[in-house]
Amino acid sequence: MREVPGRSVGTALAMLDDAVRYTLQWPTGRYTRGVTAAAGLLTSWGDDSTRWANTWGRPTGAKGITSAWRAPRTGQVFEIRFHTPQSTAAQRAARPLRAEQRRPGTPPGRARDLRARQDALFAAVPVPAGADRLTAPVRRAPGPAPAPLPARTAAP
Repeated sequence: MREVPGRSVGTALAMLDDAVRYTLQWPTGRYTRGVTAAAGLLTSWGDDSTRWANTWGRPTGAKGITSAWRAPRTGQVFEIRFHTPQSTAAQRAARPLRAEQRRPGTPPGRARDLRARQDALFAAVPVPAGADRLTAPVRRAPGPAPAPLPARTAAP
């Protein structure tokens, strides 16, 4: 809320999409089929994809897919990250480097070195065939509104 003064608590909470987070992982050779199947299953359950960030095709930075979904009954938004064992390992190895890079007072030269070390970790991650072309599932059309409950009558 510091970044946007005046934003209400309700608005800030509604924007959280990673309070509940899962990571799904497949071996490189099964990754693309696995992500496609998992996203299709989530969609078939009525979950709506609200965010889909595929970074497999980027020349630098982390590799993987980060997605957010909204559960149909509760409206709860949750995050699912799709990874391979190698992309998960690179993410973990990069965490302390990223933390130091973002720390106030890190000299610019040191920050550049830390960024380069992270990029080297991610560049070593094999890109699964077709992973860079995976896209978010098509959002389903909203279903009909539920029928209203019958009015209650007072007992005589």
